[in-house]
Amino acid sequence: MIKKTIKKLTPFLRYSGASTISFTLDLLIFWLLTSYTSINYMVALCMSYTANIMLNFTLCYFFVFHTPFHWVKAFIRHYSSSLINLFFQQIGMYVVLSHTTQQHMIAARVGIAALTFIINYFFVKYVAFKGKRS
Repeated sequence: MIKKTIKKLTPFLRYSGASTISFTLDLLIFWLLTSYTSINYMVALCMSYTANIMLNFTLCYFFVFHTPFHWVKAFIRHYSSSLINLFFQQIGMYVVLSHTTQQHMIAARVGIAALTFIINYFFVKYVAFKGKRS
């Protein structure tokens, strides 16, 4: 029973690791863009999230879901599902930052990403990679 549970949790744990790595890159780029340039935080969010999507896809494709089909199809599905997640993050950032100051931007970014993490896992697993394993 424990082996079955661990086997079922393994893709989620791998995805958690891949997402942590890609989110760290995302957060670093977001911080650099908002701290050292005059780029609007919404534009910075889109730019940093694009880097997140690319790294997250690469890690998921090779280390998490091991899909048997062509990477272009998987990338298009992954990118599409990630755009939905970006939409929710944009709304969350707007709502939070309209009620707080810009000083709380990084904390808001981390909190909103944590809230959308589970939703994004299911989008990526069942839309981008269709839940299949080789």
